[in-house]
Amino acid sequence: MKVKVLSDYDRALRGRMRNTLSADKVLSLLKRAYRGGDLRAGYALATWMLYGVNMAKNEKEGMRLLLEAAEGRVPDALYDLATNYESGDGVRKNLRRAHELYMRAALSGDTGALHEVGRCYFYGIGCAKDRRMADIWLEAHERRESATKGAERGVMSRPIRAVRSVRVAASLRTRSGRGGRRG
Repeated sequence: MKVKVLSDYDRALRGRMRNTLSADKVLSLLKRAYRGGDLRAGYALATWMLYGVNMAKNEKEGMRLLLEAAEGRVPDALYDLATNYESGDGVRKNLRRAHELYMRAALSGDTGALHEVGRCYFYGIGCAKDRRMADIWLEAHERRESATKGAERGVMSRPIRAVRSVRVAASLRTRSGRGGRRG
């Protein structure tokens, strides 16, 4: 029987989620994982630094780590950096760059980014308005969300109907204020 050995990042994440490790121990594991080349740990450290969680706030170093993780294609880092470019928080506002990063995050597996790409197409944020493209991305988001919820229940999700623009608009108005995630 094979025993799965968890990486330092996975141990830190599990300990944080289950509240079985102290913040100092989690920080130590994340730093060790980052030094070992795990950019997911770099992303987690970036969010802690940017928000001053369990360590002194250091926006410059936090942003450096966030950029490094995004360059390494960490989906959460791509998503967070996209929100920064969209809002101008910590970087010069650049809606085209935000749209590009949302797409990269979505294509890297970030479910929430699927919605953001659809929102960008719907409103023309960093790209030309395109309701058909918005519908495609928003439907993909609904499918992924539905599949995730079905998997959590242990059942297969049913295919959904095509997204209509009226329903999309209502969804976008209620969900477009979403901010960055925290590690």
